Amino acid sequence: MFWTLLLCHLLVGLLFFEAKDSQKGRWCLKPLTSACFVALACTFALHEEGPQRWVFWGLVLGFLGDVLLIPKSKPIFLLGLVSFLLGHMAYIGAFVVYGTDPLLCAASLLVLAPVGYKIFLWLKPHLPANFLLPVLAYVVTICLMVAAAFGYITEPKGLMLFVAATLFWLSDICVARQRFMKPEFINKAIGLPLYYAAQLLFVWAHV
Repeated sequence: MFWTLLLCHLLVGLLFFEAKDSQKGRWCLKPLTSACFVALACTFALHEEGPQRWVFWGLVLGFLGDVLLIPKSKPIFLLGLVSFLLGHMAYIGAFVVYGTDPLLCAASLLVLAPVGYKIFLWLKPHLPANFLLPVLAYVVTICLMVAAAFGYITEPKGLMLFVAATLFWLSDICVARQRFMKPEFINKAIGLPLYYAAQLLFVWAHV
């Protein structure tokens, strides 16, 4: 519980600095907050193989993405987007190793694909030209990740993992709105707790 409680306390501080729009505060607290879920993941990554290792690398890539999203630079933000995309691919890898049900995955995509397409169309007018393909690839990848999680939902820890994937998806909508549409604190106030809850659920399902 130590790392979980520390993350929660740091998240409160991070939200305070986000409300103040303090870049120094972000640099101080966001890497530390994200490092907590990586530290917690080390409890299973050091002695487990298979899907646990895929989840661990997904968390590490999430940590890297968090750091890369702090600067205002668009090229660095793009690197952060790529880092998160690779993290979602790692989570997909974990679900494949677990044995996600292809039929359940396909069924969930009947819902996720149209919703993902609508989200992309919602964002498209606000995207710089060089972000169109990366954002489209990201939307496709995270929809596949949620679908892979749904395909595992009937297993003992499947519901927890599906909730984690869904919360991650919702938090990314907040990130996109913040970055490309309307920057305001409400995006962070909703998105950050959803994101850290998602990462913690990915960890808790394996400890």
